[in-house]
Amino acid sequence: MELKDRVSPLIFLFAFILSALTMPEKLSVTYDEALYIDIARNLAHSLGNFTYRNTYMMYRPPVYPYTLSVLYRLLPYEHHLMAARLTSSFFYALTTALVYRFARKLGLGEWQSLSGALFYALNPLAFATSNRALVHAQFTFFYTLTLYLLYTGRKEEPRRIYLAFATAALAILTRYTGLSIVGVMLAYLWLVDDWEWLKWKEYYIGAGIFVLMLLPWLYMGHVHYGGAFQPFEVASKVVTLDRPSSAFNYLKDVMLALTPGFVLLTFLGFIDLKKDDSSWLLVSWGFIGLMGILTVVHKEVRFITFLSPAIAVLSAMGVGLIHRYAGKYERENVLRGAITLGIVLLLFAPFIGEGINYKEEQWDRVWLTENRVVLMASEYSFDSIIVSGRLYTLAGFYYPGAEVDQLVNYPKMRRNLEEGHYDVVIYRQGDPLWRYIERGNYTATAKYGPYVILTRGEK
Repeated sequence: MELKDRVSPLIFLFAFILSALTMPEKLSVTYDEALYIDIARNLAHSLGNFTYRNTYMMYRPPVYPYTLSVLYRLLPYEHHLMAARLTSSFFYALTTALVYRFARKLGLGEWQSLSGALFYALNPLAFATSNRALVHAQFTFFYTLTLYLLYTGRKEEPRRIYLAFATAALAILTRYTGLSIVGVMLAYLWLVDDWEWLKWKEYYIGAGIFVLMLLPWLYMGHVHYGGAFQPFEVASKVVTLDRPSSAFNYLKDVMLALTPGFVLLTFLGFIDLKKDDSSWLLVSWGFIGLMGILTVVHKEVRFITFLSPAIAVLSAMGVGLIHRYAGKYERENVLRGAITLGIVLLLFAPFIGEGINYKEEQWDRVWLTENRVVLMASEYSFDSIIVSGRLYTLAGFYYPGAEVDQLVNYPKMRRNLEEGHYDVVIYRQGDPLWRYIERGNYTATAKYGPYVILTRGEK
């Protein structure tokens, strides 16, 4: 095997080890992570049981939980969290290697393509979600692979277009914002081929494959959610109910997370684009993908992670622009390279530190209070537990065999509290259901942060 054939595996190995060595602590589990694991556990027992506590959760996309369910058939509960995190690390590493190959196909040189892979691996957004039990790493891989297959399918092997449509369906079923991939593909094809692409049979067959791959999930939506497209509609409503955020503030937060140096490299790469196929692909990817996020009412910085590969390639192109510009002042290759490296390091060095800080502050150090208070309940013997909403999926994650309810103002919950139905109650101070908890003759036995643990008897 020649050195050039070893580059991709080495990049994969580097990224996987980087992600595995920077795992968050065991108690850093968020609401969404716990829910994905809870669903995957049910799927491991029954392929159609996409539920949490007997409630269908199809507003969550299916591919990641189904992927975990395969592993959970083989692994005991205590390894489920690590398996979920390593699954994300695996797809993060795959995407890092794919960015390198994609950059080569887009016409970048060897060293630029390597820098693009590094820019992706150390992107704060990709790095922070690389070892979380979340969909982002897997989603980014399928999204990037779709565009890689579409681009190389047009250029090299038309049969890859079939695979592009298949991975596009997987992207959508991994994260519903993946629907933007359809817009990206159409925009790219129109920009490079006008309407000529409609003469290719591969696109029609690919579209058929795309629909066929979505059909099982649409059918499940019809059976369990009251409509084939209901999971998408419910997902949209759930996001809409969350805290609204303006497009301006969102972009500001994204730029702060990426750091000014990295944003500048990306901008330099953007202004270096030409009117060719590779440039139109990057424009379609960046613009349509970004618009798909900006039109959502509630936006979080992590939502834009799937654009990280495009940002990485543009940053690598920005480095190339700096290198060419340095050549105007210094023709000697060694000194020219040193000047380029110095400028890039000056821009990029703060980015590495900020990336680590972003991962720790925005991800690894949050939700520790919630995990600890739920685990404190293990000191008591119980078969049933009711918790504040923020703890609902965590309780199911830590106590899969217990009856778990959420403190919501429903008649059933009020009645159960008054009758002392639950063995353990964990509520957040100020919860309006306190008067019903009080009537159930519960005894406060512990307090941690804003949460109070109560039991039906003495500790």
